[in-house]
Formats: sequence, C-alpha cells, structure tokens
Amino acid sequence: MNKTEFKEAIAELQNFEKEREKLQSVLDAISSGSTGCVDIGGYFIDSYINVVEIALNAPRGWVSAFVFECCFGEFAFTGEINGKDFRVTSVDELYDLIEKNNTK
Repeated sequence: MNKTEFKEAIAELQNFEKEREKLQSVLDAISSGSTGCVDIGGYFIDSYINVVEIALNAPRGWVSAFVFECCFGEFAFTGEINGKDFRVTSVDELYDLIEKNNTK
C-alpha cells in the first residue's frame, strides 16, 4: 500500500465516522434523554483497520490508535522505537513512521 492509497483509506474511515455521527444526531434529536449510541459498523471499522495494518505491515494497533485514541491526528500519537521518541499528528507522518519502522 502506497502513501496515496493509505491516505484514501484513512479519508474513507473519516467519512464513515461522519456518517455515524449524523446517525447519532438523529438518535439524540428523537430521544434527547436517551443514553443510546450508534455503534453501527463497529466490527467493519475494526476489520478495515486490521486489513490496512496488514497491507502496510504496520505494528499491530498503530493505525487503530491513530484513528480512535488520537482522533485521526487531532491528538498526537506518541511512543518510542529503539529508544527514540516519536510524535505523529498527521496521516502523512503516520505513513512515514510505519515505512521507517519497516526498513529496520
């Protein structure tokens, strides 16, 4: 998977999340006191991310962390590789980090 394909894959995940947010807004409008949440497609998203990680030969969980914990780079994805700290805040940076990690 090249960088362009990776960026497209992440963009599609972002679009899917926006659609889920729209569904959540409808649920909230119908029943403002509800504690329900939209979880449609959760298994699909997890599987999609898994396939992307396999295609990139990315360390397991990196793309997932970037998507979920870091909100697509809104919050920095940080860690350490071989004693060197890293900080990723964009799709481009994540791809470059994965590629750099793969060359070692």
